[in-house]
Amino acid sequence: KQQNQDIVKTFSEADEEYIGLSTDFNAYAYLQENYAKDKDLREWWDNRYSVSPQYQEWGAKRVRQLGRLFLHHKHLQVESIIQQKVSDTCTLYEDLVRGQNLADVGSNFRVYIISSSCGGTGSGIFLDVLYKVWRAVMSQGRIPEVRAFIFMSGIYEEEARKRSLELVQAHRAN
Repeated sequence: KQQNQDIVKTFSEADEEYIGLSTDFNAYAYLQENYAKDKDLREWWDNRYSVSPQYQEWGAKRVRQLGRLFLHHKHLQVESIIQQKVSDTCTLYEDLVRGQNLADVGSNFRVYIISSSCGGTGSGIFLDVLYKVWRAVMSQGRIPEVRAFIFMSGIYEEEARKRSLELVQAHRAN
């Protein structure tokens, strides 16, 4: 019974496990305050993109570097959650192997990453999140075995079909 509770705790869907990357985030103000002093940000941010001084709502609007800026802003929170979940999962696995005399299946650690290619947030942070997960798994002495599912929403594709061919091609590039 305790093991079942541990499993539920490890794989819960609690609110504190989710981070709204664009919630109450003013990208314009963040860039104004951090660009000059943040070498990492300067290495990848393209200043040719003009950020609106207004708050962003509902993601990065097909602007991948804006999605990446959202992650950059909360990267410590994201890394902490990923590291904690990987650690909890490894501990649970080891407890289950010991507690039930199961055979250890090795040091591989399978991770599934699911993202959308429809906009800028998921597609903009995919590689960064992949790297953070890889690093967290490696820090536990495990070998990451990553499966990625990148999808285009049928609703989005249907809307794109209604527009001009040029627009459809632009959406599919995302």
